[in-house]
Amino acid sequence: GVGRRSVYHAMSAAEALAPAKQAIKQQAFYMKKALDQRHLRTALHHAATMIGELRTSALGPKAYYEVYIDVTTELRHLEEFFEAEHERGRPMVELYELVQHAGNVLPRLYLLLAVGRVFLQSKEAAAKVVLEDLVEHCKGVQQPLRGLFLRNYLLQCTRERLPDTGSDYEGEGGTVSDAIKIVLANFGEMAKLWVRMQHQGPAANKEQREKERAELKVVVGGNLHRLASLEGVTLQVYTAEVVQPLLELIVSCKDGLAQEYLLECVCQVFPVAYHTATLPTLLRFLSWLSAAADESAILSHLISRLCALEPADGETEARDVFTPVADHVERRCASLRLRPSLALALALAPPQHAASLIDGEGGGGGQAVKVAGEILCRAAQRRPERKPRREERAILHEALQHRQHEGVEERPGAILCGVPGHEARVGQPQLS
Repeated sequence: GVGRRSVYHAMSAAEALAPAKQAIKQQAFYMKKALDQRHLRTALHHAATMIGELRTSALGPKAYYEVYIDVTTELRHLEEFFEAEHERGRPMVELYELVQHAGNVLPRLYLLLAVGRVFLQSKEAAAKVVLEDLVEHCKGVQQPLRGLFLRNYLLQCTRERLPDTGSDYEGEGGTVSDAIKIVLANFGEMAKLWVRMQHQGPAANKEQREKERAELKVVVGGNLHRLASLEGVTLQVYTAEVVQPLLELIVSCKDGLAQEYLLECVCQVFPVAYHTATLPTLLRFLSWLSAAADESAILSHLISRLCALEPADGETEARDVFTPVADHVERRCASLRLRPSLALALALAPPQHAASLIDGEGGGGGQAVKVAGEILCRAAQRRPERKPRREERAILHEALQHRQHEGVEERPGAILCGVPGHEARVGQPQLS
């Protein structure tokens, strides 16, 4: 059965890990010995053999990560040798071409990235030209697991060498716009590789592959963290150059797991002011997600982030950003897999409103509370056996008050069970 195959897979991975780590240690010893004697070609041969351990298909993501860490740690000795050669006056372009003689594509690209890091540092060529070349070369590896970690190494080698605003590589090396395009290009390729993992291997192992994909999400999300940390990505630059192409890449994944995680990551890594300024764009793209993506969870996360909005200079209160979200939810009510958590996040979003609801005092929530009541009613229809929480009952009370104030006599459905003074009746209309 599937369980037996999983145990066999784990045993095979464990059995393959120890010899791989031993081979890395052995080849690293010979590589460092050759470097001490300045026998570069011999050192590159041992380095390529060491990197060849990353060509395995017998390891899962966790074990592969261990091998990756061992290999990239040992490659630091090679990078230090390249730095020393540069200080001796050796042209980096010569080494850049030399390492491309390695036979297998994966070792060749790791060596290219290792020397590329020093090539960027030397400024013998414009940073954007070298970076674009490295990103393009990495397309040579399309096996998902190997490609993801190769591109993670690319991100690691170039992290502090992008032509960001105020960096040493700005100017002749490029602009922050070039840095954005490079990070987005790497992100787009990594997202494709990550999604492709689900199609590798037999259908019987799909559950195992989904688990492995979940373990690798942080690797893909690293690009978003780097993008958000660029000094040149101001609100104006984010609005003009980042948000649209970034959301296009995420939507084009057409994969629920990828879209859900990456959008939550976007909400988290960029400042909340960036989201409020581009809220219409973000909400529009949410409407185009795959049916497998949990839009309700993404909206809950977004609302939680919007709660951190501070008033602008000269303002006593932060502007209302929850009504556009409530309007979006109302439009999407028929297709969303609505959850009580979304209703709570929406209705309790303004901090002062949250306090009044929990204290049972009522208060203004307007459209947000009405939509929250609709969400709770729909959730109750799906799971009538579920008892409402105290906060949910408070929201329904207030939603009902809004309806009565507007002259609507219908009462919410089953969710009002347990709410003092109200009796649930099957088949009653929902809140609108």
